[in-house]
Amino acid sequence: MQASKLRSSSPFQFTSGHLFYFLWLCATATALLGWLGIPVACFILLIWVQILAGARREAGATSGKGEFVSTVAVDVASPSTSQPIARSYGTRYGVTKIETLVVLLIATLLIGLFVPAVSEYDPMRQAETSMKMVAKAVAAYEQQHGRLPSFTVTDELGQPQHSWRALILPYLREDKLSAAYRWDQAWNSPANVELMQYRPWHYRTYYPDHEEQRELSSLQLLLDAEQNWFVIEHEQASRPWLEPTEDISWMELEELPSDDHGFWRHGFFSSSYRGRLVVSNQQTIQIHPRSDSSSPALLPLGQRVALCARTRAATVELGEPYRQIHWGNVLRLAMFLVAVLYPLRWLSAIRDDAAPPG
Repeated sequence: MQASKLRSSSPFQFTSGHLFYFLWLCATATALLGWLGIPVACFILLIWVQILAGARREAGATSGKGEFVSTVAVDVASPSTSQPIARSYGTRYGVTKIETLVVLLIATLLIGLFVPAVSEYDPMRQAETSMKMVAKAVAAYEQQHGRLPSFTVTDELGQPQHSWRALILPYLREDKLSAAYRWDQAWNSPANVELMQYRPWHYRTYYPDHEEQRELSSLQLLLDAEQNWFVIEHEQASRPWLEPTEDISWMELEELPSDDHGFWRHGFFSSSYRGRLVVSNQQTIQIHPRSDSSSPALLPLGQRVALCARTRAATVELGEPYRQIHWGNVLRLAMFLVAVLYPLRWLSAIRDDAAPPG
């Protein structure tokens, strides 16, 4: 047997184009994932280096093409001619195991990034439960006194002194808190201010930026066009729970809140606004933003709520759900995927060079 010549060189060489690609990959990964994108980009680059180096080795093993890694041709004696036959290993076409691993890695990363974790906690349903308890307390007050609690209790000069939330404390089974409240002093007197920290559970807010402010409440009473009362939640009504709050109009309930207020279901590609809650002791109405506020065919919200109250349905939805598409995230994802898959162009060029002519 006669050994063939060995031909070898560096399996992979970095160029300015590779450096530019690395910066592009890091930029798109950082835009999509934040600082976590830097190690992700480095890992993806390492995988591609291995794939391209392997493709170079396979290309070098092709007969007549020994650009990079050693080609070993073994002379084997033929039984018929007793002449050595050169045997070489050509390029393997198709998907290699490491390329399959890259695809699975990227798919797993995207699934873990974009599929939200399942959570049993639903702030909207929790808010509805609390608001129903407050509505029952208001109904109990109305039944005992023959009238609704005053939205704001004023003094002889018309200055606001107490809130309806303080009036219904006994009906929320907050007897100790009600007994400690000083009715002969204003809500912001030193004695009453000390009670702020003991806010009843059902008066809590449901907005992330108010989680640390435990004395706040975003609940308010509101009357519809037929003087039916409802407990509502609104970020503009968020005040210390003992403070008399200004009235919220029905028109304000149809306004779209900011992303950090209200009951949103946030996603990567889109976010949907779930509406505002309007609760009585017998009914829950979910109000979505008005789709066409200029349409004369739509009745004012207070009248529509009054019509819903007549139906006595347990749950009613008004308006159309609002969905917001995050085009910026879609663009960042597209740029990231283009950057991740761009080396396929280099891989295809290597295999085209290694392919046998004709």
